[in-house]
Amino acid sequence: MEFTLTAPGPETPADAPLHQSPVYGQAMARLGAQVRVLCIHEGGTCLAQAQIFSRRVMGLPLHWLPRGPVWAGDVPATQHSPLLAQLPQAKGLRGIWLATPDDMKATAAYTRLGYRALLTPQHVAELSLHRDPAIMRARMHGKWRNRLRRAEDAGLHVTHRPFDPGRDAPLLDLERTQRKHRRYTDLQPSFVSYWSQTAPKATRLFQLRDGKRPLAVMIFLLHGWRATYQIGWRDLRNAPPSAHHLLLWQAAEYLASKGFRQLDLGTIDTETAPGLAHFKLGSGGRARPLGPSLLRLPCARIPLAIRRAAV
Repeated sequence: MEFTLTAPGPETPADAPLHQSPVYGQAMARLGAQVRVLCIHEGGTCLAQAQIFSRRVMGLPLHWLPRGPVWAGDVPATQHSPLLAQLPQAKGLRGIWLATPDDMKATAAYTRLGYRALLTPQHVAELSLHRDPAIMRARMHGKWRNRLRRAEDAGLHVTHRPFDPGRDAPLLDLERTQRKHRRYTDLQPSFVSYWSQTAPKATRLFQLRDGKRPLAVMIFLLHGWRATYQIGWRDLRNAPPSAHHLLLWQAAEYLASKGFRQLDLGTIDTETAPGLAHFKLGSGGRARPLGPSLLRLPCARIPLAIRRAAV
């Protein structure tokens, strides 16, 4: 087999996770990241596509591959290691590599190439969307569904529209204050602005307001047939306790009606943020482990059998 690397690759498949979506890469480039999209070809067919983020740490090149590559559906798992072996050899990509496989099964292909685990796997919550609201309601935990009903019975009015970086900047300030209190470590709120500047229609802001005052907010990023929950804020003094139940439910209904199939609710941590984890899982989301965070040093050797398979 002959494999070639080209940049940029073709359009990313619609089922790609957030970190492998084109808009994510373009938004990160706006933030100053060096972004490459590489495609491994055979006979003109793209077998695997990877979006890679590079920087220098203490003078050393560091390359990060989050939740990728995105594989063509007919590539057997036995070919993953030979294909992955091509990436560190690409022009401009020699150095230290960090990777987070999208699932545990994908980890084996990396470990055969000298990647070693740094951190244990994170778990993410994924909510399957369906055009029939009754099916989505049936997946909810009983207490979560009861809280949603109370919010609906209270006659609360939810509005939604694309996020506007100029008009909605104060909402990001509210999230920044909340982050300091709760010690979040995810992407900074400003990322939403860069995302919306890159793709203005690829965001959705759901909010509950009391006149001009926001009471609760949820912001979603849209990519392919997936959406990702990015920001949630609630006025603890004035907003109803079930405000976010109503916002998430109406977002799920809206997204399903537009053809989206999955809502990614982000990582869950039952130890440091048990309430948030219960909220995500109670909505009907299912927990799924990603692969561990992996490190590969430049001196790592590729087994001879894998090198031969890649030629």
